Amino acid sequence: MVAGHKTPDGKFHPHNKNKAINLTKKGSVRFDTPVDFKNARDLINHKTKAHPTQKVTDIVSFDELDESAKDRAREWFKEGHREWDGGYLEDLLQQQLEYELEENKIEVINRDAKVRYSLGYSQGDGASFRGKFLWKGHVVTVEPTTNQYVHENTMGYTMTDEETGEENGSIKLDEQFDEIAKKISKNLEKYGYDELRYQEGDEYVDDAIESNEYTFDRDGNRENA
Repeated sequence: MVAGHKTPDGKFHPHNKNKAINLTKKGSVRFDTPVDFKNARDLINHKTKAHPTQKVTDIVSFDELDESAKDRAREWFKEGHREWDGGYLEDLLQQQLEYELEENKIEVINRDAKVRYSLGYSQGDGASFRGKFLWKGHVVTVEPTTNQYVHENTMGYTMTDEETGEENGSIKLDEQFDEIAKKISKNLEKYGYDELRYQEGDEYVDDAIESNEYTFDRDGNRENA
């Protein structure tokens, strides 16, 4: 039997098997090649294959995430923070060094004072400093004794009289300055580790994320937002 349909005037019109039957409103779907649809379900299935559903990602702010998603967002921030924020920690330690020197009445000559640190919780890590200073009428030059480690025992000193330029012959002065320098270095180490722990804490991380208005998907992933 030939498939077809009757018109109101009673005439029979056979269907062209190479021509798709329009089971939808005009303009709702377009096909590049003729398709023979037997029923509406065939049309729907073809339409779904031709136009697959696109995944829609819900983008939200940090405070809209649930707790597990927030943890994932925090880890994303911490990983990036460790990579780019080293300069920030160095600036803080440099300011702390200047404060410590001033507290101990050690004057910096020609702004020649530089903090040194390695704070990786490993053996040999710590903090120290180098530079040229004026202290108790003497010019003190502090230089690292090694580049392998950084801590309070990796500094060497030369001390000369400010007026005569003669090398200091007082062991007592040498020991006093050594004690002060090591105390400053230990204070810098403690300050640095305290700052790192603070920057790893939820309070700091949450504030930084919200201040920068970072957005995430519902799972706390940043790369999709």
